[in-house]
Amino acid sequence: MNTLSKTFVLRNDTNAHSLWDLLKAHWRDMAAAGKPLAVTVSEHKAKRTSAQHKRYFALVQAISEQAWIKPEGSDIARQFDVDIWHEHLKDLFAPREEGPGGRLVAMSTTRMSVEEHSRFTQDIEVYAVTELKVEFAYL
Repeated sequence: MNTLSKTFVLRNDTNAHSLWDLLKAHWRDMAAAGKPLAVTVSEHKAKRTSAQHKRYFALVQAISEQAWIKPEGSDIARQFDVDIWHEHLKDLFAPREEGPGGRLVAMSTTRMSVEEHSRFTQDIEVYAVTELKVEFAYL
């Protein structure tokens, strides 16, 4: 066995039995090969939904269409495209995680949980309305 990596979300007995079956089938061989299995148990956090993703990019689109910003050191306000806003908003509001060099970096929106993504978009909405004077159609 080359690499063993499997995630089990335990919602019922069948899921628990599947986990146990995998452990029974592989733990001895892995340990004998000097590669013992490690088991970590934590609360499952559902990944952000496609609806959240779609709504987020609608917010970013509205920001890119309405916001005019004077870049640092410039006297002239300008607009920025969706990709630039996406990266900027991640830098401002995304949860942080450790990067390869030990420095904290913005978490990818694809890795956020439903709860993390909800907080992320709420913070962006407040910022957009109060600081950028963006008006969202649903408000």
